[in-house]
Amino acid sequence: MLPARIAIDPRESLDSYLERIALVNDLTTRNLVRMLKEDRDGSSPSTAFMLVRPSDDLVGRITSLTGLSAAAVENSTLMRYDGGTPLTLDGFDPLDRASYRAIVCQGWFPRHGTQLCPLCLSHDGIWQLSWKLPVSTVCPDHGVYLVAECSSCGNRFRTRHYSPLRPLIDEHQPCGNPLGFSAACRHSILREKPTPASGGAMQTATRVTAAIQGEETSVLNAVLAPPAYLAEVRNLTTLLLHLASRARAQESVDWAGELQAEAAGRTTELRGPRWGIQPPTSAVVRGQALAEADGILASPEIADAVARLAEWFDLISDVPEGPRGWIVNRTAPSPVLGRLVMQVLSARRHVGLQIDHHDALTNLPLSAIPQLLDEHTYRRHFGGMLTTQESTGRLYASLCIARAQRPGSTWSAAAASISLDPDIGRRTARAASTRLTASPREIADAANMAAKELSHRRDYRALERQVIKLANTPDTWFADWARSASPRRRAVALPYAVTWMWCEAAQGVLDTSPAWPPPVTRQSKAAYRVFRDTLPEELVRALGELANKCSN
Repeated sequence: MLPARIAIDPRESLDSYLERIALVNDLTTRNLVRMLKEDRDGSSPSTAFMLVRPSDDLVGRITSLTGLSAAAVENSTLMRYDGGTPLTLDGFDPLDRASYRAIVCQGWFPRHGTQLCPLCLSHDGIWQLSWKLPVSTVCPDHGVYLVAECSSCGNRFRTRHYSPLRPLIDEHQPCGNPLGFSAACRHSILREKPTPASGGAMQTATRVTAAIQGEETSVLNAVLAPPAYLAEVRNLTTLLLHLASRARAQESVDWAGELQAEAAGRTTELRGPRWGIQPPTSAVVRGQALAEADGILASPEIADAVARLAEWFDLISDVPEGPRGWIVNRTAPSPVLGRLVMQVLSARRHVGLQIDHHDALTNLPLSAIPQLLDEHTYRRHFGGMLTTQESTGRLYASLCIARAQRPGSTWSAAAASISLDPDIGRRTARAASTRLTASPREIADAANMAAKELSHRRDYRALERQVIKLANTPDTWFADWARSASPRRRAVALPYAVTWMWCEAAQGVLDTSPAWPPPVTRQSKAAYRVFRDTLPEELVRALGELANKCSN
């Protein structure tokens, strides 16, 4: 037994403890490893899998040298996380290298080396075992993301293939990664600058840590056992990582750029990155992806989770094999994730399918379909069927009618057919489909009944062109219209007058009004509503006449 003995910290990894005990006994780490592997009775235990599951012989030698109990030694290795919290080590034999592949293939298994918090190391010099886990992304004590790679050598910390311990150890905490023959990185880890963690990443870290420690976790108004929760959050995060790897994701996800840069480095001629096996290196990217996944799982209602996940599915609306096949090929099945995916896909497809196969939908010219179905027709046929804002419901109703004129098309095509941006069609269908209180068949029937009340002779595209013309030539009409009121309307009323003709006469979407450049601010919308609700009847009549002077 070594003359100087120290206690192991409950959070500490075995390699950290052995380095500290070498230091207090004035040993080099090479000498300590040699003592552990010294040939006795013809046996020399390997340290290759010391941090995963050390062999009984190696455990015995560590206990005889340090005075630790066998349980303490095993608790400082990945055996602490066995049983699905979050690892599974069943079938692993430290004397059989082939068995290591089986446990690595479970996905998100700790890679060689570790992450770290330099602030913790500068405080107590303890390398925490939890830093090795891919699901660990932040330091809860200092509110920062873990640092994943040495800023000097560019490798993960403690990436050593021939020895589990660093060759250099002192109070400056040198990196110690190999740089070449008999050379090691001397960069002080304490000089690393961690990134402050987001509130969402901190909350997720708290829930993940609680699950690892054996606490049950609330998911969509249910309670899951720790292994089940950890599997669900990992699988959903994997799916989000694949979605964020899509080119368009950079428009809405601020961490997608860094993820896509790493994905490019992992992509080969045969396949792309396998996020389910090896997640991103950056703790910042992993932390934000985990926070998004956990936020979906922590939604108070399943409808909220479905709506939030549906926004991500817009990124694969154009995949050739369809969203379902794309998802199946990129994530592992699990009960909660499977239910969420099914509900999102069902909500997005079922109304469209009912419309495509409805044999009684009225045939209309596309010009006879307004961007927003008038409120009276909407309330009469769609009343109570959607819990969205009425403006969203009216737009969705018009999209249903427009889609019926081109069976087998998409919501994007339906939007384009009534002079709207295709993306509006996707977003509106997504928002409305998660707030339906009626069956897809009832929605299709309501669209058919509403279509029967639309006039084939009314041309809404001509109305829209007329309003756009008036918006571009206000000198030909605004002064006369403003003088017709008492008191006279001021020039600031011009955009509101144009918007009134766009929304009320042409039944266009407020956000697409030609009166102002997009995007329309909330203040402008509120001011317009005040203008609309206080407009005298004679001015309403005059604006209606102006808008209806459509040229053939």
